Amino acid sequence: MKIKLLLFSFLALVTIILGCKESVKPKEAVIEEGPIMKMPITTASPQAKKTFLTGMEALDMGRPIDAHETFVQATQRDPNFVMGHLMSALTADSFEEFLTSFKRAETISARASESENILVQIVRANLDNNVDKALELSQQLVNVNPESPRALLWLAGGLEGVNKNVEAREVLDQAIAMAPDFVPAYFQAGNNYMFNEPKDLKKAEEMFLKAAELAPEEANSYDLLGDVYRSQGDLEKARDAYTKAAEYSGADGSPYQQRGHVNSFLGDYDAARADYDKSIEMGRSNQKAAFAVYKAYVNIHAGKPSQAIKELEAIAAETSNTSSMLFALSSAYWIALHHNMHNKAQSIHNLWKTIRMQQAELGGTEELLRNGKADVVYREGLLACSKRQYNTANAKAEEFAKLVEPDADPRKMERYHQLKGTIALEQKSYNKAIEEFQKGDIQNNMYVKYLLGKSYEGAKKMEEAVALYNEVATHNFNGVGEALARQEVLPKVR
Repeated sequence: MKIKLLLFSFLALVTIILGCKESVKPKEAVIEEGPIMKMPITTASPQAKKTFLTGMEALDMGRPIDAHETFVQATQRDPNFVMGHLMSALTADSFEEFLTSFKRAETISARASESENILVQIVRANLDNNVDKALELSQQLVNVNPESPRALLWLAGGLEGVNKNVEAREVLDQAIAMAPDFVPAYFQAGNNYMFNEPKDLKKAEEMFLKAAELAPEEANSYDLLGDVYRSQGDLEKARDAYTKAAEYSGADGSPYQQRGHVNSFLGDYDAARADYDKSIEMGRSNQKAAFAVYKAYVNIHAGKPSQAIKELEAIAAETSNTSSMLFALSSAYWIALHHNMHNKAQSIHNLWKTIRMQQAELGGTEELLRNGKADVVYREGLLACSKRQYNTANAKAEEFAKLVEPDADPRKMERYHQLKGTIALEQKSYNKAIEEFQKGDIQNNMYVKYLLGKSYEGAKKMEEAVALYNEVATHNFNGVGEALARQEVLPKVR
């Protein structure tokens, strides 16, 4: 879910849609030293604080489910523990659970310190799509806690959210210099270099190798090394790294999921399905549904979109977790839309819209309701375009623009331009499509890069098109857009 992913980015987590890195039970933190905080932790209960620090240790090492269980225990020991409730929210596996914990933290935030209040306000600002305010508050958090590397991670996350990636790296360098043994700083820096422009895969590898040196018995260290080897195109080495991650993961099935991705890219679909089955068998919380969604993607790689949709609809019908429902239905929608299955895309969208708007209404604010409506309108515009109803599609684009206009977010118009670009591409106005897609999320979204490549190809600018197709084909990460684009461009670059 978009909100959850954004919030997790501030915690230096490596998330795969719903958060999938954890072990069989929380590892006990060294409480005498504790995970590096250098920020106030306001609680009347020493036991609650000790439990909270255990949760932070798990979270730092990329085990959010373990962390969540421990944060909940901390709030049981002190019901007025603001940070306990806030971190329970940020590690929750459903939007409903997130809201319950966050609203409690917000209600009692006056009991806490200035720093803790700032953290609550950062989360609220992100919920309200006020990215500018969130970034301002993150800088304020650093000003109040100038010796806290953890505060610097929040600031770096805020900068990453507005694509100020070089500035974020400078902040992460400060955190590492301040605390050379602070593992999550290396995790976050490595991910920045690996995924964000300008990319530096060698630097990302250096960061993850250092993390593995500092935390040699943590599965996440090797999981992230597998990710960077994927980025470098060394899929066999990535598979070996995920296998090593599994050795340290206890009852955590996520390394098998990761290995399933690699086997999908290698075209070994039977091995991929076996790995996904293993991860589903081991899955905790809402992981089973999340892992099953990725298993369905194998059918995209194998050129069987209808089978993928069938599996995804079954997942949505079988889970009771609304975030998992939206994940499965959203994936099915994009597959149907990509393959011009108009009736199927419409029926899936109708169900997704109902759940999405129920979730938005549950949030209880005008901002969340507008955000939900914007999501719906954007998809309706794309569907109208696919049906060649261009007047409707253009009207939806303008409606989307009005809905996001109040947001203090420099990236708020990216999807507007992506919709306008799609309309231009379908109408064979290739130069117009190029102009629009270049204003979209081409830094982070491989499917948008693929559409930009199609626009260049239509404009007979093959050098630019092939460069983008090669980037899409070698991305080696597994989302529905990546899988759809990869399956189509591979024949063009071989």
